Amino acid sequence: MKKSPNFESDSQRILANAAVSTASKPKGWPNALTHFLLSLAKAKGARVVAVILSGMDGDGSAALAAIKSEGGMTFAQLHAAYDSTPVSAEETGHVDFILSSADITKALLGIAKNDSSQLE
Repeated sequence: MKKSPNFESDSQRILANAAVSTASKPKGWPNALTHFLLSLAKAKGARVVAVILSGMDGDGSAALAAIKSEGGMTFAQLHAAYDSTPVSAEETGHVDFILSSADITKALLGIAKNDSSQLE
């Protein structure tokens, strides 16, 4: 079994050609999640389901418009322990569902089973 590569502190993870790889740090670090989600939206379009959970700062929020424009789906965590990340996501206006972590889990399971009733 091949071990995962060590990601250097000056790199980020991106999705290209269905494989996760590293790239140089962009300006405005730490926006690793934003850059990953942007690459995911570009690579997978409407198949993307982004979940913004508890965290600090607004990392990921800037990518939500791209995900929505490609037809993807977005979630943000309600009542997160560290809420600045999900609140920042909500403020973009590009979050489809704002749910507790337990309800996000149920919704994702429903999506995986192709059962949209879990989203009501």
